[in-house]
Amino acid sequence: MISNVKIIIIFFPGDLDEGQNGTKHDIVNRIKIFNELGFKVHLIVFDRNASEQLRKNDFGAEVLVIPRVISRSEYYRSSGLDNQSVMGVVSAEIVKNNPDILWFEYVNFANLAAILKKQFPDKKIFFRSHNYEIGHAWEKNLYNFKKSIFSLQTVASMLKDFFFIYKLENKMFAVANKIYCISRLDFKKYSRRFGVEKIDYLPFFSDYASLYKYKQNKSILDVVYLGSDFINNVNLSGVLLINKIAAKLKNSSVVFHILGKSLNKKILLAKNVVYHDYVEDLDSFFDDMDVGIVPVEIGFGMKVKAYEFLKRGFPTIISKRCSDVFGGVPSSDYLVAGNINEWVKCIIFLKDDMARKKMSEHALFFMNTEFSKEKIAATLSSCQ
Repeated sequence: MISNVKIIIIFFPGDLDEGQNGTKHDIVNRIKIFNELGFKVHLIVFDRNASEQLRKNDFGAEVLVIPRVISRSEYYRSSGLDNQSVMGVVSAEIVKNNPDILWFEYVNFANLAAILKKQFPDKKIFFRSHNYEIGHAWEKNLYNFKKSIFSLQTVASMLKDFFFIYKLENKMFAVANKIYCISRLDFKKYSRRFGVEKIDYLPFFSDYASLYKYKQNKSILDVVYLGSDFINNVNLSGVLLINKIAAKLKNSSVVFHILGKSLNKKILLAKNVVYHDYVEDLDSFFDDMDVGIVPVEIGFGMKVKAYEFLKRGFPTIISKRCSDVFGGVPSSDYLVAGNINEWVKCIIFLKDDMARKKMSEHALFFMNTEFSKEKIAATLSSCQ
């Protein structure tokens, strides 16, 4: 327990209700751990649609909501995060609460952090990096570029994003006392550019009440992909790959289930693929599932979909990119697949009841060891 109460203000650029969004779960759980460690937490949320429930939160933070309108295309522009009216509100909040630490979620707060660093030079500046942002944005833009008609305007937009994020990341490392990376892969990428002095590893954390239910002698193997929102092309890329995998297994008593919002109806799914849209009660839905898959090969960050399957104890097949994020022992804690034939081979392997049971046990042990609340608390307790 920390002897003297430390006051921390956390800045978050969006709504923070407790829906299924993994990032929200991560931050809410981290606030709870901060409280258990003796911190007093204030939360500043920038979102015009922040729910009334957020203001009446039960996760132990004083909440200030600053309305802001931001379009998806302006995400990296830090729109509305550092204008004059915002600065007045934020500065007053800092003066009133006299925090020891200003904690920023995401690199797009770099400009605001730089201004506050000059205004309040005695305050510690910490960042939580949710992605290796420059790589994440580049791969997403490149994925779209490959599937669109070539235009100089698209190329110019990609380069504009690249250099803007490059500057933001440089500024983040210039003003921060510490940057906490959400994944091992992000840590590796940032340390190559900036060294390790300011970087630490703070993985995603969430717990789930319902765990994987092992089932024997099923005539159908139910395989699930949790896509969240398919407007995001990283998530959509998984659906397109599942279509190809499913076509190879159309006569193999395997059914694929896709969960998530906003899947374009023009995408023709294979006959053994079922789209369920948004599912409110994931625990009940997962009770009937046998295997989790995350066939996503682009993007950085935590790959929360894989985290959720593994933390629940699902026998899980992931891409090489996901494996780089998690560490662990491939073929023991989870299976790794690259090309279509490898995905098919892994799924057929997990039709065996005992193979699923053993992999489930290994997944639970791995996640409860490497992604435990105690490890998160140990890292957060060093925030001085």
